[in-house]
Amino acid sequence: MNQIECHPLLVQDSLLQYCQSKNIVVEAYSPLGQSKLINDKTVNKIASNYSVTSAQLLIRWGLQRGMVSLPKSKNPKRIAANFDVDSFEISADDMKALTAMNTDHHYSWDPYKHLD
Repeated sequence: MNQIECHPLLVQDSLLQYCQSKNIVVEAYSPLGQSKLINDKTVNKIASNYSVTSAQLLIRWGLQRGMVSLPKSKNPKRIAANFDVDSFEISADDMKALTAMNTDHHYSWDPYKHLD
């Protein structure tokens, strides 16, 4: 298992593909971009098409990419909603739109900045 920060602003395609080619499970932390993506207009628009919350959409996006997603919440209602992501599937076009948001933006620690 490899735990990495991963969300639509940090898709980590090469690392994800490498891990999957070696049968390494990828566990995404901060799949909601430290909750900052919850209010993103693109995320909200796509989520409304499926009648789900932005958090549910972001968790589902990670699952459809083959990752385990670990969103953080202290709110019991949100925790329950975060588990309810099997009732819909994101279309290929919407997956592409979410993935196209990538800017390689880390909300957490960026390991590449510490290689010097």
